[in-house]
Amino acid sequence: MAGTLIQSKVVDYTGLTLEESYGHGWNKPFHPDDQQRAWDAWQNAVLNNAPYLLQCRLRRADGIYRWWLIHGVPVLDENGKIIKWYGTCTDINDLKQTEEAMLRSQNQFNLLIKNIRSGVALIDDTGKFTVVNPSFLRMFGSRMMRQ
Repeated sequence: MAGTLIQSKVVDYTGLTLEESYGHGWNKPFHPDDQQRAWDAWQNAVLNNAPYLLQCRLRRADGIYRWWLIHGVPVLDENGKIIKWYGTCTDINDLKQTEEAMLRSQNQFNLLIKNIRSGVALIDDTGKFTVVNPSFLRMFGSRMMRQ
């Protein structure tokens, strides 16, 4: 019953029929940039009886891609042969969008600090310089940083 429910959820999410997802079809909903990585992670897991973990984009039935954290763990019999898999798929799209926004913001900050004509230096709570822009170095040289 649980396997049927999971298969139903995958079919509902991706829009693939159960038959379309058999064989190599499971790889179709992955973003083209993620398909090979997903394939490689699965092959490695199967060949090495190992868990797999990857972040990738999956296409919903409406064609929209969302980021997912996919994790699978093999269940082995007494001879070390895989008898089934347990896995989770966690929607991490909001987290990935937040990470991307933070990275864009950091890049804009760095560009601003680098190109501003005023001398800018940031110091942490121990007194160590953490950011020094070129204008600051032209104004004060490196002698300030040795103190």
